[in-house]
Amino acid sequence: MEPRKEDGTRSDKGLQRVIVAIIGAVIMFCLVGVAIYYKMDHVPANGWMYAGPASLRAASGGLFGGGLAAFVALILLLQRR
Repeated sequence: MEPRKEDGTRSDKGLQRVIVAIIGAVIMFCLVGVAIYYKMDHVPANGWMYAGPASLRAASGGLFGGGLAAFVALILLLQRR
């Protein structure tokens, strides 16, 4: 059992580490997903809401790449001590 702090709460370093890792993975997912979508869909030429097969391909690529990057970030952040 962990000793209590002065304010009566316990410090839980493991829970804090998991929460930080999840938040980092979500941020990584968003950044990489948007970057892949931006690059594959030619957003400067077509705009964000261009509909068509190219847009669907770009969205699928963004989700896949973002998920892969989030998984790697989650593993790396959880292994960090």
